[in-house]
Amino acid sequence: MTLYKIFLVLIACFFSQLLQAVEPPQINKNSLITSTLIPINISYQNECITIFNNTDKSINLNEARIEFYSQAQVTQVAIEEHEGQVILKANDLSTLPHFQGHRYLITFMNLARPLLNPGEQIRVKLNKNSKSPINNLHLLAPPLTPIDVKVSVQNVNWVETFTICNTSSFTIPLTNLEFDFNYALPMPTNIWGNPWVAWTVANQTNSSVTLVGGTPYSGSLAPDPDCKNPLTIQFNANPTSPRPTGPFVFKAAIDNPPAQVGNLTVNLPISPNNALNAPVITVSGSNYSKEQTINWNTSYTFSNLTPGVYTIKGANVTDGISTYTAQPLTANVVANATASATLIYTSQPQTTGTLLITLPVAPAAGLPAPSVDVTGTNYKNQKTLNWGTSWQLTNLTPGNYTIQGSLVTNGTVYYSASAQTAAVKANTTVTQNLIYTQQTATGALKITLKNPPATVMPITFSNGNTSFTQTINLAGQTITLPTGTYNLKSSFFGYDATFNPLTVTIPSNKELTVTYKRATTSNAIYVGYFDSLFKDGQITDGAQTNLANLPSFVNVVNLAFMKPDASYAKSSFDLTTTGLGFNYSGTVLKTAIATLRAKQPTTKILISVGGASYGANWSKLNVDAIANFVTDFGLDGVDIDFEPTNPGCALGADAQIHCAIDTAFQSYVTKLKAALPATAIISVAGWSNGAFGEGSWKQSPPANAYRGIMIPLMRSPAATAINMINVMSYNAGSQYNATDALDAYNQYFKGQVNLGVAVPPEVDSSHVYDLCSVLSLSRQVITKANTNNKAPGLMLWSLQKTPTGDVSHTNPNATLISQVICERLNLFNCDQVLLINGFKKAIPAISLTTLEKLCALQHDNKMGY
Repeated sequence: MTLYKIFLVLIACFFSQLLQAVEPPQINKNSLITSTLIPINISYQNECITIFNNTDKSINLNEARIEFYSQAQVTQVAIEEHEGQVILKANDLSTLPHFQGHRYLITFMNLARPLLNPGEQIRVKLNKNSKSPINNLHLLAPPLTPIDVKVSVQNVNWVETFTICNTSSFTIPLTNLEFDFNYALPMPTNIWGNPWVAWTVANQTNSSVTLVGGTPYSGSLAPDPDCKNPLTIQFNANPTSPRPTGPFVFKAAIDNPPAQVGNLTVNLPISPNNALNAPVITVSGSNYSKEQTINWNTSYTFSNLTPGVYTIKGANVTDGISTYTAQPLTANVVANATASATLIYTSQPQTTGTLLITLPVAPAAGLPAPSVDVTGTNYKNQKTLNWGTSWQLTNLTPGNYTIQGSLVTNGTVYYSASAQTAAVKANTTVTQNLIYTQQTATGALKITLKNPPATVMPITFSNGNTSFTQTINLAGQTITLPTGTYNLKSSFFGYDATFNPLTVTIPSNKELTVTYKRATTSNAIYVGYFDSLFKDGQITDGAQTNLANLPSFVNVVNLAFMKPDASYAKSSFDLTTTGLGFNYSGTVLKTAIATLRAKQPTTKILISVGGASYGANWSKLNVDAIANFVTDFGLDGVDIDFEPTNPGCALGADAQIHCAIDTAFQSYVTKLKAALPATAIISVAGWSNGAFGEGSWKQSPPANAYRGIMIPLMRSPAATAINMINVMSYNAGSQYNATDALDAYNQYFKGQVNLGVAVPPEVDSSHVYDLCSVLSLSRQVITKANTNNKAPGLMLWSLQKTPTGDVSHTNPNATLISQVICERLNLFNCDQVLLINGFKKAIPAISLTTLEKLCALQHDNKMGY
């Protein structure tokens, strides 16, 4: 390191001494160790982290860790006036869509003065490659485990001596220790013993005493049932003084499992079928449950298990034709040992049947492909079936299934297919031909349009399970309809339609008048992720925070992110262990949410769980903590942002996508839905290419591990619990087509789908959402909404994110993007301030009319995103 750099370090950290210039960390994908949170004052300013002991107890910093997130790369660290080592490690999360920063750990090792006494502080200097802030700053300590020891006390020659024998079955490292006992007199400061572990009085309250000690040079204490090599603690004391008394509690930071825990290794043999994905294995016992995907022909060890009986269950897997199951096993885990169990998967005799629906060639020219509905007991499926093709439905429970094809027309004649019933039996394939014939019983209907907003208007006629849309021109026209009674709908964004009569019955009704008027409300959805890691200038008055004053046009707010395995005690309003990074308290957050609710009563507020930073925490999903949080803070539901690092998706023998995480992903949805009130909203963050990989989108880019990740979920029964999907249609490269993604998602999911945009820059620098692309995407979303009979919806990541460089229409911030979306989606109050405590830079004003002209000039007839 140059003298100049050293000088800067000294100045910035108030003349701190540089101990070790750590090489830039090798950022890896592995999860970093987490420990127990220390409730202590820790802050960040001027590139320095200050740890101040505001407690009444000394804290041992040996092996303690500072944890934080930063989008910058931290390359060096320095600590003030301490001798020892400091180790820097990092976890790279930058490839995930909702990237909030790399995760860093700074570990104190071998400190000569490990104890931070009350009122003392230590500063840590960071050397970063940018001025990006750090977030979620915590001090963690390795948990100290109570150890089985034998303690005796005696006073000889005016010296009080504790003799501590290791009666456990494992070696105790003497690097980080705590010893608790009772002593009626004030403890002296001079404490010694053998081996030397630098004992210090950390706290004495009345007679309760806590000593802390440990050095890197003290070695370890081997198992010693005969007490031949004990550890001693000594201090001066009058022989007539009261003796120290118990309970004696000896604690140490240990790396190996203590004697009271054991391990369980689950083995999987070679896959019985090469087309099978790795199964999800669940191990459960008393107060324990963990899911783990285990690859074929490998083993996985579940560690630190409390002794007892555990059940091992493997999720069923399929190649699309046959189902493979494993008989559940039990294993007895004993202390200080590893039990083993091998799950054997076998193909099950087929107890289901197959239904093959065939559709002949079109009976007339110009007929669109019909929609085919199949319903049975606890079963419903739908598909648009092309003429001259077939549809095979497998793994159907034996029973009767109804097949209904929609009414179709080429604008001149109508064709329908009678509903059919197919009796599905086990181990058989039932073939059903869907025959369309021309409707001969028809009647004429004259349609008149009043104040139509376009030259042609779509009108949808619905009759039972079938519906079709006719486009009617500005002058009105007469159409022919099959006999029957029809419900009516005409969707055109920004307008309401009224019908006279409300329904039409053919041939009784001869005329229909449709009147359009400008809508006074908008059904459009604008979802904004509110990133808790961005600091608010107001930290005491919840009513004056950014959150409390969000504008009405952001009508769905996702608070990001809560840990899936968060700890939260009901009615505590304590954010400490939730993973949320708000720079104010839970009570201030509660006020902010209540204020937003009062100001914008129609806005939905959800807690977003997961994200890139907490993608590895889902196996320990704590639904009770999340449900209690939702209730306490008066939220409307949960947004599930599951971003695994290796989803294991592939095309199966059935030509459908299957992923290794399917069972787990679906269980997260169903478990959260079950834990929340019945009216709670469940939304899911969908990967950009999450609906690609099959059919027309089989090769749609980008071709990465996440292509198709959402398809199995959208096909599963768990999809019925989902209200909306927010597609993360960014960080996907310049070849990605967001409107294709919208079509694909709408093909699989019948609920609300919202396309996402991101404030630049994106992780993939080949694409940026400038205002012209936001404008174009908004138009396409409206068009698709009219076509799919859904509300138009867009999402922003995130409301507080700021672009690099000067703000402009080619490098917009969240305010500019939000204003364009608000106006294009016909939302209201688009001039409202997005963040009352943010965006201090002046924003160049640009009207929607000016923007449309500007974008028209640079439009090249090729729109990717």
